[in-house]
Amino acid sequence: MNEFTSDQPYSIAVFLIGGILVYVLPIRYAIVPLALSISLYPSTVLLPPSNIGLTPQRVIGFLLLLRCLTTPAVRGKFEWGAVDSAAAFYFVMLTISQIITQGPAKAINNRGGFFLSALVPFWCVRLLVTDRAALYALIKGWLWGAIPMAIGGVYQFITGDHPVFELLKYGVPKIDPAKSQRPVDMRMMLGAMHFRASCPFLQSIMFGWFFALMVGFSTNLFWEKRKIFPWIIPWCILPVGIICAIAGGPMMLAALSMALLGLFPFRGMWKPACVVLAILLVVFAVVSNRNPLEILANAGFDASSSWYRAGLQKHTLSGGMSAHWIAGYGDIPGE
Repeated sequence: MNEFTSDQPYSIAVFLIGGILVYVLPIRYAIVPLALSISLYPSTVLLPPSNIGLTPQRVIGFLLLLRCLTTPAVRGKFEWGAVDSAAAFYFVMLTISQIITQGPAKAINNRGGFFLSALVPFWCVRLLVTDRAALYALIKGWLWGAIPMAIGGVYQFITGDHPVFELLKYGVPKIDPAKSQRPVDMRMMLGAMHFRASCPFLQSIMFGWFFALMVGFSTNLFWEKRKIFPWIIPWCILPVGIICAIAGGPMMLAALSMALLGLFPFRGMWKPACVVLAILLVVFAVVSNRNPLEILANAGFDASSSWYRAGLQKHTLSGGMSAHWIAGYGDIPGE
């Protein structure tokens, strides 16, 4: 008998609300509850009984996929494409690999969870986001959902605490707030040391990437009605989430997105621009004793982390894993 933990009422509530909404909302907006549950609620907290390994997001996604498959109008629009074949091939190959290395029982259990967590949302998007209106609905859902995430990020940035930690203590893996927000994990930002925002995700960089990806993505909303209100309000919140993560990658991505938006009037020159970029990368590789990744790594907030990543890339391509790095195993370089 599994113990009923204090996080599970919240998981049940998310599942019930999301599960109802994916069926009662118009089909154009049915993807939004799934998208918000993935981004706003921890994906490691389980529904009871916990030994089944079901999260609210997995069940909501499965219910949404059932609605798609049982709705003739949605099913009739779908055409299997190369991207679907690639996803299916990737899933089958990983399953075979795990069966060979870990046995059928572990492989089926692991890949079943992967299918519900990754491929079910993937095919929900493929079935539902088929026109501009559906894409705008998805962007709006994520963009307005970024506001509570940013507010929580500011609170964690200042205090090192977050209400989601009370849920993550029962997740898989279990997260101890005292260990996840240590002084050693703080970074210098705005002239002082601050905690890095990460909740409801488990990692600060992923938290920052969520906001950074939305910078360019959500700018598409301008073309819906050629107006900047009201979407500009949550859009202006995005830098808050990026800053609270204190991660160089999301900040560089946001800067790159803004640069690309500024170059939009010159989009007709994309071919020569790509050629110039390729030439620059080759020149960097030839005349410098550092590769482009090492040069970019200098823009990070943590020099030791950047050094390790660049060293890991070298080791992967020319060291202990060079003969079999595609298979994903080999020696891990020492510190």
